[in-house]
This record gives sequence, C-alpha cells and structure tokens, in this order.
Amino acid sequence: MPCQSRPCDFYVGPSMHPTLKPLDRLNLIDYGARTVRSGDVIVFRSPMDGQRLTHRVTKSNAEGIMTRGDNNDRRDPWVLTPEEVQGQVVSARRNGRWVTIHGGLRGRIRAAEIRFMRHVIRMIYRPLRTMYRALTGNGRFRLKLPIRKIFRIISFQRQERTEFQLLIGSKVVAGQADEQGHWLLRRPYSWFLSEKCLPAPPFGSDKEGQPNRYI
Repeated sequence: MPCQSRPCDFYVGPSMHPTLKPLDRLNLIDYGARTVRSGDVIVFRSPMDGQRLTHRVTKSNAEGIMTRGDNNDRRDPWVLTPEEVQGQVVSARRNGRWVTIHGGLRGRIRAAEIRFMRHVIRMIYRPLRTMYRALTGNGRFRLKLPIRKIFRIISFQRQERTEFQLLIGSKVVAGQADEQGHWLLRRPYSWFLSEKCLPAPPFGSDKEGQPNRYI
C-alpha cells in the first residue's frame, strides 16, 4: 500500500509497541471531511513541547480528542482539536511488507488486547521478581554476547538533543537513560544482559539521518 497523501515517514520509539515498531515506514492519510474516531492512530504535535507524536485516540467527542500510546500506562495529559491532527496512520511497512494499522472499533479492540497482555505479563513477572534479582544481582547468569555484531544503534531528535536506542532487528533492547551515555535495559533483555557490555551511544551524530521520526 503506497503513501497516499504525503511522503512516508519513519517511526522511532516505544510508546506504540507492538502496534508500531522502530523504523516502521508510516503511511499517513489526511482526514479531510472525515471525523477522527476513537481507536484511530494519529500523528500530531504535542501541545506541551511541539514534538511530533504518533498515538491512538482513546476518546473523540465535542470536548476534544484524547490520546494514549498503546504501550503507555496513562493517557496523554492534553485534549486535542481536530485541526491539530496531522493525519491518520493506516499502514506501516515492516520487513518488506505493508502491515495494516486498524482504527475505529478494530483499533479499540487491538489496544484493549495489548493492555490485557501487558497486565498478564506483569502478573507473571511479579512473583519471579525476587528470584530474578537474586540470580542476576551478581551478574553470574548474564550472557556474554558479541554485542557489536548483533546490535545496532539508531538515533532520533527529541527537542534539542539527539537520543539513541539499541536494537536487535526491530526489537528495542535498551533506551538511552541519561546524557552520560548510560543505557536503560528493558525486560526481558535485562534478565541476561549487563549494561556494562553495551556500546556507548555515538554522541553528536545521527547515524540514520532519517527525517520526521515519531516517538
């Protein structure tokens, strides 16, 4: 499915995982006379800092448009107007094929499924947390992998600074936690990897050089 109304852009960030994944090529269409529906995935600028975001609509009525990332615990702290919506994401190109991004009722069902699975994973993880910390506290059970051969770093602009993410394929393994170059490992990768063995982010450069990335 080709881009219909504007050049395709690339998604970077965890807030819409697993609906969208890093470096997905987004296909956006304008709403025109159509109404923004609850369940749609939309592109807009944050009213707080002007940053371009891609989130799902949780409510759309006369009071405005409320949004939330599928992977976020809380809805966004703003209410948008239809004029602030730049377009709807209807598909994403991933691994050489176009993946449909459903909106409306199917989009709401998809978001509910994702949140339910996150809840199940958390319920499973909690009883194992103490054992996990005991096993990995001394690093004895962490794997020593050839990091530089299987990992890649992508960069994107957030306000006035460049941030980096560490990926295996399209999976985000770690995000840059601070300006000193420390990585924040994500589960389940934190179970068997040590932050000490990860490469340092290449500050001051943008390795990918792709414009219009969405967080």
